[in-house]
Amino acid sequence: MTPPSELLQVLRATGFMIGDVSGPGLTLDSPVLHDRIDLRPNAIWRDRSQLQVVFKCVPNEPPRSRVASWHSDVWNLGLTPLLWVVSPQGIRLYNAYQRPESTEDAGAHLLWQARMVADELSRLDEYAGRLAMTSGSFWSNEDRIQRGGRVDAQLLSDLQEVEDELCSTGLPRDVAQGLLGRSIFVRYLADREILGSDTLNELGFDDLRIALREHGQAYRLFDWVRSTFNGDLFPVTSAERSAVTDAHLSLVSETLAGVHPDTGQRSLWQYRFDIIPIELISSIYEQFAHVAVDQETEKEGLHYTPISLVNLVLDEVMRNLNPDARVLDITCGSGVFLVEALRRLVSMRAKASAPSRELIRDTLSRQIFGVDKNEAAIRVASFSLYLSALELDPDPTPPEALRFEPLVGRNLFVGNAFNFDRKGPGQQLQGSTFDVIVGNPPWTYDRQSRKRNWPSDRPKPPLPPRSQDFAFVWRSIDFSHESTRFGMVMRATPFFSNAEASVQARIALLDALKPIARVNLSALRDELFPTADYPAVVLFARLPILSEDDR
Repeated sequence: MTPPSELLQVLRATGFMIGDVSGPGLTLDSPVLHDRIDLRPNAIWRDRSQLQVVFKCVPNEPPRSRVASWHSDVWNLGLTPLLWVVSPQGIRLYNAYQRPESTEDAGAHLLWQARMVADELSRLDEYAGRLAMTSGSFWSNEDRIQRGGRVDAQLLSDLQEVEDELCSTGLPRDVAQGLLGRSIFVRYLADREILGSDTLNELGFDDLRIALREHGQAYRLFDWVRSTFNGDLFPVTSAERSAVTDAHLSLVSETLAGVHPDTGQRSLWQYRFDIIPIELISSIYEQFAHVAVDQETEKEGLHYTPISLVNLVLDEVMRNLNPDARVLDITCGSGVFLVEALRRLVSMRAKASAPSRELIRDTLSRQIFGVDKNEAAIRVASFSLYLSALELDPDPTPPEALRFEPLVGRNLFVGNAFNFDRKGPGQQLQGSTFDVIVGNPPWTYDRQSRKRNWPSDRPKPPLPPRSQDFAFVWRSIDFSHESTRFGMVMRATPFFSNAEASVQARIALLDALKPIARVNLSALRDELFPTADYPAVVLFARLPILSEDDR
């Protein structure tokens, strides 16, 4: 289908098209962002692997309420900062990293508007054309687009406030997080229509929101979810049943319905868990896990891994990968790498077809593995992988057919990465090798963590001072074969330090993993790791695209 002439005019004037040829990153032909939203864009533009612009072209000036609906859809997807709406009357650019304020008008999120005349199109090109985007001038000059307004950041902020308020009443933090996670899962099931009105009626509920606010109904619903889906879905303890009150439940229910937990003001747009990407939900819970162990997080150098960085790593290590490859992350946290790896492996195995439930579950059970010493993080990883499996399922009904096998103790293991395979369930991985090893291991440590983390009965490799991530990479090598691909986010300092210990440590590690490549993320520290005191690198090793020169 030929794109509308107005859109072609705008794309050429702003450098996204060069003549009749699409510029780098531009995709035409009405790509589908999500099958559960009304917006069908006419084009999208990516800068490298990151979606940046959604273009929507219409033959007439659209109603303001329509634009507001499109803006809400794109915001809930959380994947792109810019929505361009093009019509014969002009072009409007909207901030899609800003929480919707109205169902009737997206004017509060308008960044720029221009008419279809040469001088205004020229100014638009200078402001947000392809060159302005790729050179960074757009981001340097436009400070209204902030990641803090993105859907995952807003949801995380709301959930953290709810968690703090729940804990201020004496509710234990693990109980509060379990309650929140379980409630989100129920909302996800409802938004995806897996938990439909017929099922609710069979359970004796007239309204889900009311059911989640009343103790007896809520826990009857939670028990149904647990028995129906099985797995490791935030088990309910008797202590929790006694501690949680209607007031606690009401606070959680109202927040998920769009009521700000602190001000009590209602947002006209509630969160849409049927379209918020699962990887964003997983990343939210990874941050949750870090908040729960805040002091330990600071001491050990744990840093939440943003989705953009996960994609950068997996784009390389999974390029032209065997679809039956097995993936391991020995510091998996809440599973953000594993969730995206699962999605990609399923896509590889299904090829151009819709994946069957059997294929999805087989991929999950045979090819995805993770380890973390934080039990709460492992529970979240399990939860995130279940959500991803449901999201990938082409027909996730009826609920009774979606029962999960447990992942904890089979694919996900609670334990210290350095000895988890010596006892308990982790022993099943002893001697196993994996095709891809990824992760973002802890960067720093105190003396006690150093002593604790390297087994006393094994020769210790050269390690740099004040950086324990090298030890985790060496431990990962125990689970590799000669063609295993590595993608590890690490502290940059030891790779550039002239200190003798650092030089010896990096020579030994790079020699063990050659061929290697390093991506220096120092310039992006504040954006990627705002809580970190040090810059980062990504260490890639044994990738097929690396040549002998990289040795």
